[in-house]
Amino acid sequence: MSNTEIQATTINTTAALTPPPCPYTWCAEPGLHDDHAGAEHTVTDTRGEEVIGARLLYFSGSTPTVGVGESDFTPDQARTTAVELRALADTIARLADTAEQA
Repeated sequence: MSNTEIQATTINTTAALTPPPCPYTWCAEPGLHDDHAGAEHTVTDTRGEEVIGARLLYFSGSTPTVGVGESDFTPDQARTTAVELRALADTIARLADTAEQA
């Protein structure tokens, strides 16, 4: 077998072992998988640990949900939670202002 034939065989074998890309561009799961998840945004504490995060989840045999923290929401529930989180963010900013003045 020539070097060219060996190289072609190696390339063809490697291509056969490479899994197809996930059809969901937002999915961060590597390799072959049935469950899809993608982290969109996380808030961390001063140690770099996640306090809360938001992600899209789509488990095999279910419908897509939005994960916020440790909870999963339907799209409508997620929108309601987003309104509540905006209010929380405003409260955090107000508390920070108060703390600076104390």
